[in-house]
Amino acid sequence: MRVKLLAWVVAVLVCLTLIPSSAFAAPSSNAQSAISARPAASGQCTDLKFLTPANTDLKAALDQISKMQFVIADLITTETTIADLRHKYEDMTDVTPNCVLANYSMIIAFANLGELPTIIQAALTDRKNVNSYQTMLNTQLNRATNLSDPLGNAVLVSVGAPVEGTCTDSQFLKTLSTDFKAISSKLDATDNLTMIKTELNDITLRHKYEDLAKLDPKCVGLKYAFIVYSANAGDLLSLYRDTLSDPTNADTYQTSITAQTDRLTKLADPLTAGLSGSAATATQAATP
Repeated sequence: MRVKLLAWVVAVLVCLTLIPSSAFAAPSSNAQSAISARPAASGQCTDLKFLTPANTDLKAALDQISKMQFVIADLITTETTIADLRHKYEDMTDVTPNCVLANYSMIIAFANLGELPTIIQAALTDRKNVNSYQTMLNTQLNRATNLSDPLGNAVLVSVGAPVEGTCTDSQFLKTLSTDFKAISSKLDATDNLTMIKTELNDITLRHKYEDLAKLDPKCVGLKYAFIVYSANAGDLLSLYRDTLSDPTNADTYQTSITAQTDRLTKLADPLTAGLSGSAATATQAATP
């Protein structure tokens, strides 16, 4: 089993070096701002005050992944670094209309890049199922690369920006309500593997909404609110796992857990309001 894991490590490192740098050269215009979603203009994002740091941040995330070692401490650092970058774009409130979709693209790209160290941790923790995690990792490498492609992702582009109004799609709201309740409803702070599997299940749910191509424009705001909420729920689960993997720094993680719990509570507000029929959540989400 150790030989298989080592072979997988080599294969992953090779795959990482094969990801074209052009895929991370500029943010894609395939999604929209998660925290302060406003009407998006139809023109291309040309605001260098947004594009220049976005370019730098995507390259920083890729660099962090390409140099990470397959040890818990390094995987934790990578998860934290990428989550912090994602939060930066979730919290932006001054995005120009033409760059609103590009801002969401950044959020989704970082969310998917951040899954790579999580899957590797799962393999290190659950070595008897390493082959399954290898398949999962290969799939996620391709997905993360595609979602960071500057040409954009057709599925996300087709959904576009939210519009004013109340989401009344009963089937979508029913599914959203079920998935919202399922996301990290319980944390098992004594079992690392259980928490990793919970996080992987939550990731699968988030992917479903990222890939949702046909949706009433009045429901799009809730779609993106769920994506942001579930990504942040994963951050919280990761912090709980970190307290078990790195007990010497448990106090530091506990401080972060408190802050992230508060953030997650605020991010739940637009979903709760939208599921109760509030029109406001079609175009705006709570600011952490």
